[in-house]
Amino acid sequence: MSGQVDAALADTFRASLGQGLLVAGTAAIVTAVTASLLVSRRIAGPIHELAGASHRVAGGHYAERVKASGRDELGQLGSSFNAMAAALEATERRRSELIGDVAHELRTPLATLRGYLEGLMDGVVAPSDQTWARLHDETGRLQRLIDDLQELSRAEAKQLSLQLWPVAEADLVQTAAERLSPAYAEKGVTLGTSIEPTLPAALADGDRAVQVLTNLLGNALRYTPAEGSVQVLATLADAHEIAVSVSDTGAGIPAEHLPRIFASTESTNRAVELWVGAGLG
Repeated sequence: MSGQVDAALADTFRASLGQGLLVAGTAAIVTAVTASLLVSRRIAGPIHELAGASHRVAGGHYAERVKASGRDELGQLGSSFNAMAAALEATERRRSELIGDVAHELRTPLATLRGYLEGLMDGVVAPSDQTWARLHDETGRLQRLIDDLQELSRAEAKQLSLQLWPVAEADLVQTAAERLSPAYAEKGVTLGTSIEPTLPAALADGDRAVQVLTNLLGNALRYTPAEGSVQVLATLADAHEIAVSVSDTGAGIPAEHLPRIFASTESTNRAVELWVGAGLG
């Protein structure tokens, strides 16, 4: 009788153990599968998002960004991708801006050359040595702009070389004003200059300073109506800098654009200041 009881207990134990092992094994398998799915989704999801974003960036959509959360390898990968996309976007923006600026700069000397040539053809402008010198200066400026195009990659990296030497501020202002004087006369806009007589020489790249001044005067002419006026003022800002301001009686710069430019506006006047020289000679 006792042996039968022991055998029954053993059978019951084995059945319970087998059932427990079956339940535990099933639970372990379900848990492992669930964990695998969660982990694979955690890994595959960001990787799939990165793959899609990289394809869009390759297609020129540099504003693409991915979610970069956490400090693990996936988070670091997402942060690196976003940094790369931001750098590409900034590079593309600078490239577009540079091309637009160069195209704008090319218009001014071409317009000046065309105006003088048409004046020579019509007999309005005398073929004097001064006229030929101005035409020669404008062709030299065109050559300089073409050279700048060849330095596009250096310009995007903000590494354009500067040829610094002491220059007289009066010469810079006069050169820029003479380049645009025919265009000002044609539109009926008065161009005036005021230069402190005691200004020392400025240490600057003369060609680039004239280029900037010409660009400012060209913009002022564009937005100043007929019978308006544009004034160029050169003053000593302090012992080490000369300030050149270009003001006009145009409509002025919209207030929402002021944070993006080095300018200040008044009610009826626009003023832009250019600081020339890393030092004074």
